[in-house]
Amino acid sequence: MAQSESSSAFPYSITGARFIPREGHRFDLVVTGSGFVERAIPLAAQVGTQRVEAISIRSDGTAFSGRLPRAPSPGDRLAVGYLDEELRPTSIVYRSGDLPVA
Repeated sequence: MAQSESSSAFPYSITGARFIPREGHRFDLVVTGSGFVERAIPLAAQVGTQRVEAISIRSDGTAFSGRLPRAPSPGDRLAVGYLDEELRPTSIVYRSGDLPVA
């Protein structure tokens, strides 16, 4: 499912996300797009009120991944930003399983 999040408010674009269930009700999150960069102030994300932990940006800037310590609730929205700015909600919403919905 291609979902896009690109505007002057975002220095990057988000084309999709995948929620991957892991042992112990934890989840891995992989967000795809472009323009993700390592900088002194790191990238941050949250799903609902839950912060994404251990964010790692792919070297070519086309994706980032991280972990959620517990399962998101259906309807929780992904928000992304750098820690020196407000996290901005995206069109990606968790419904259940591993599929996001816009």
